[in-house]
Amino acid sequence: MKSSRLVALGLLLSAGVAFGQARPKPYVPKTPPPAATAAPAKPREYVGSVPDTGQFLPDTTMLASVADRRISVRDYVDAYFASHPEYRPKGDTPGRIEFLNNMINKEVLGLTALSAGREFGFEERLTMRSFTQRALSNAVYQHFVIDSINVSEADIRAYYETQKYEQHFRHILFADKTVAAQVAADLRAKRITWDAAFKRYHKGRGPTDLGWLPQTSMPPEVAVAVYATPVGGISEPVLDRVWYHVFQSVERRPRKDVPLYESMRKMLRVTLSGLQMSDYAERVQTVLRKRIGITYDTAAVIWVSTRFGDSNVGFATDAMGSPEITVTDTLPSFTDADTGKVLARWNGGQLTLAPVLRAYSDITPVSRPLMNTPEAVQAQVDAIVLEPYMAEYAVEMGLDKLPTVQQQLLRKREEILVKHMFADSVESKIWISKADRQKYYKDRPLDFTTYPSVVYAAFSEPTRAASDSLAERLRAGEKAADILRADSLAGIVRGSIQTRSSEEHGSYHKLMFEELRPGQVAVEGPDRQGDFLVLQLLAYDPGRLLPYEQVEGMIDESMQNIRGEQALNALLERAKKRYKIVQRPELVDRIKLVDPTLDD
Repeated sequence: MKSSRLVALGLLLSAGVAFGQARPKPYVPKTPPPAATAAPAKPREYVGSVPDTGQFLPDTTMLASVADRRISVRDYVDAYFASHPEYRPKGDTPGRIEFLNNMINKEVLGLTALSAGREFGFEERLTMRSFTQRALSNAVYQHFVIDSINVSEADIRAYYETQKYEQHFRHILFADKTVAAQVAADLRAKRITWDAAFKRYHKGRGPTDLGWLPQTSMPPEVAVAVYATPVGGISEPVLDRVWYHVFQSVERRPRKDVPLYESMRKMLRVTLSGLQMSDYAERVQTVLRKRIGITYDTAAVIWVSTRFGDSNVGFATDAMGSPEITVTDTLPSFTDADTGKVLARWNGGQLTLAPVLRAYSDITPVSRPLMNTPEAVQAQVDAIVLEPYMAEYAVEMGLDKLPTVQQQLLRKREEILVKHMFADSVESKIWISKADRQKYYKDRPLDFTTYPSVVYAAFSEPTRAASDSLAERLRAGEKAADILRADSLAGIVRGSIQTRSSEEHGSYHKLMFEELRPGQVAVEGPDRQGDFLVLQLLAYDPGRLLPYEQVEGMIDESMQNIRGEQALNALLERAKKRYKIVQRPELVDRIKLVDPTLDD
């Protein structure tokens, strides 16, 4: 489906050229929506628990300046939410001032690094070229996809009208769009009956009658395209992951408990915007594919898709009822012959599986799109192949001259130069002697002492009587391992033996680390499902001081970081004297610190 293509396209932020096709007309219901009424007074907005009474600063307000560089409220908010949450200061007054100082320091370092006049080496030029391609692709994507999205109030209201009923559909599946369109036309003109068309053309294995289908059971791009079909009407062909569908609406019935328009408006707008974005992105890629003459090895693409699973992220519950999220970081195994398979060819090049796997593995596991359909694999191929051609087109259109693009390239150049300046002026001058490391070890024993840990057995029982009986067996000296072994032989799964460190603050933490002693048993419950938990503490390790030889590398790294930070602060103090710096920390509490990427 088109939305899966957008996933890969969005990862590279690639896009393309203008398109001549007209946007489809919105569905107009037979019963028109009620006439617009005067908009109610806008409710007071709260930022956290603080009401917005107009006290927040405009985006253009200057918070600080370094030489000729200004830091505005918008710059501050964008940078704050673009920073890694783990290292982001708190949103209180001290945290806001700290972040403003960090932004000032960044500008000082950037100006200082630029003034050094250092030339790029081969690796830096390669990094800069790759970043430039990405920035230019971003510009094309923004210009021809994001900025083209236009969801009107009429579009949203028309879509809302289709939420008021449920449809009974039947369908026919086609492998070819042209055939599907011709059969749909024949059905409308009554040149063929539905039963005859289904018998002759249907490519699926299921029946024609789909029954009552709520919109939520259909992919959004399918639901939006066909749910407005009147009773007896024949839809245009609509593509899902594999097939082209031609639908017929058999009957309608009113939907019960339809939410109010105001409560659904945002969700409907997001859906329509996403579909427009997917459609525009697909048009862009279609044009670029034609420009380079790309063709795909369909058999190889299908084969690759069969090697990937259904999900990268799983959800489970441990023996104590705590939720667990599992992330699969492993990729399917391929032989050298497999990775050499050609997936696509175009004018002047070809792409094998090997670079696709490298690019895919570079994506964090949680963010990786699924690769278990031919379309998803092709989307990854497109993302890799089309990006440099996106960049070429950006230059043709003059988008490389945009101030936003120029600013991105300047910032990236500064980032590379600052890293070199830090390596040359700070890291290269730091040396830690063995005596220093040994002193650091003796002065901070707690830093090198392991966390306390426990080994415990946990059993789940459905009743209080069963849990009390099991607890008595354990108190009487029967070993938890023997009980689990007997359970396993009998095909019973009700418990496990686990290890937990004191830094893992899971369920019953205080019970196991502060109350129970080795050998003691506790019964907890019932939980929300009515089950009881039998716990036995098997062993307790209070932690131990690790030997110096085992942690020497860790000590060296810690001291390098400490002295590096001290040297960097000294460098900053010297550099700040070269620039006129103005800062207004008294304004930070009037910044509306709300993520600008959230839809309003």
